[in-house]
Amino acid sequence: MNTSAIEKTIAELKGLLANPETYEEIREQAEVDMKKLSNWLEYYDWLNRLIDSFETKEIFNFIPIEQKKDPE
Repeated sequence: MNTSAIEKTIAELKGLLANPETYEEIREQAEVDMKKLSNWLEYYDWLNRLIDSFETKEIFNFIPIEQKKDPE
């Protein structure tokens, strides 16, 4: 997944927060938005690792495929 847009937005929000002329209301919203975007980056990282575990079949180390039992 491409996270560059999120990273760019976080950098812009940091710029707003670093500017002493930024209104308090905008500063508060920027902090909220940064937290949301940071959470999204963490989620995307987790999702990529999950996808990798499917592609490498490592997922089966954690959740093995159950063998069907023959009916008796």
